[in-house]
Amino acid sequence: MDDVKCAEITIHGLVQGVGFRHYVYKNAISIGLKGYVRNMPDGSVFIYAVGTHEQIQLIFQIASKGPPRSGIIDKHLKYLIEFEVFDNFSIR
Repeated sequence: MDDVKCAEITIHGLVQGVGFRHYVYKNAISIGLKGYVRNMPDGSVFIYAVGTHEQIQLIFQIASKGPPRSGIIDKHLKYLIEFEVFDNFSIR
């Protein structure tokens, strides 16, 4: 993959217990992202996304909407200079 980028995405709001991780996982797989999604102790969801700029922007847009039962209050996207490469996308 040329032009590989990595981003940390954090989504705050009603994002745990509403199928948010599976929603992100399903969409990340369909657009070819690598990395993972996990619940955080503060109630947010964290996404570590490795892919092209376009793929990362797309998962950020998708996560910013969330599944039907979610309620997004805040969202953050931060690109990283150095990053770990993954073979797939997983739920942690």
